[in-house]
Amino acid sequence: RFTIKDRHLSFALSEKNLEHRQFRHLLAAIKKLNEWIALPDVDWIMSLEDGFTKEVGIPLFVYAKAQTAASLVLMPDFKALTGYPGLRHAIEVGNQKWPWENKTAKAFWRGSTTGGWLTACNWDQIARVKLALLARSHPEKMDARLTDVVQCDPGLPAFIQAQGLVGKKVSQADHLQYKYLVDVDGNSCSFERYFWVLLSNCVVLKQMTSNIQWYYGGLQPYEHFIPVKEDLSDLMEKIQWVQLHDQEAKQIANNATAFIKNTLSPEDIFVYMAHLLQAYAKIFK
Repeated sequence: RFTIKDRHLSFALSEKNLEHRQFRHLLAAIKKLNEWIALPDVDWIMSLEDGFTKEVGIPLFVYAKAQTAASLVLMPDFKALTGYPGLRHAIEVGNQKWPWENKTAKAFWRGSTTGGWLTACNWDQIARVKLALLARSHPEKMDARLTDVVQCDPGLPAFIQAQGLVGKKVSQADHLQYKYLVDVDGNSCSFERYFWVLLSNCVVLKQMTSNIQWYYGGLQPYEHFIPVKEDLSDLMEKIQWVQLHDQEAKQIANNATAFIKNTLSPEDIFVYMAHLLQAYAKIFK
């Protein structure tokens, strides 16, 4: 719980979370903003969880939510509040190394098996595993591998490894050698990944779910990204489309990169947070 009274910031939370990086980044950002501008008197509760899919009975600030949960208030996530300095630099290096004309016309993804608890009965129904299975069946169109098998019953990691679905981690900059980057939700939104793939001068093939973050409303399908059904049933069709429409795909990639640079600079993220707290203070009164 955060309270600002006469520009004095105070907070209350469980002692075990004092050193939690989500809390430390969030507190540092609020302190910095409170030094820069005269924040109004306001009192709010912030969750440190990845995201929520349902109402919780009170107005609650969250990093991500289901779009239908109207009483949940979207705050920039704790990594975004740092401004992503190292990440922005890494992507800029990758953009210079891999201009559009030098990229491979293939979809690419790496990530862990978040998004549900894997069992012997459902392991192949989790979206990220389905993505790796699709890539195994269509290696000419997509390279997608799991880097870590987590949130699962004992024995599943070895079993999934044996299916040929696990690969080495790949740096963000090296993702950029491919024209098409897939974004699939984990336990909630993919957070920093969606940010940097939009910045990457690659086309983003975005799994469409109900999960949203604070800036999702500014993004338009086929202008900033290519939408893909939640069950990934049309993914191969969408990959084929971008392969056959190279100039349109390049323009979508350019639009997405421009959106991040023009709308989500470190300063823009703080401006959003300032407007958010000012608007909430009016309602709170």
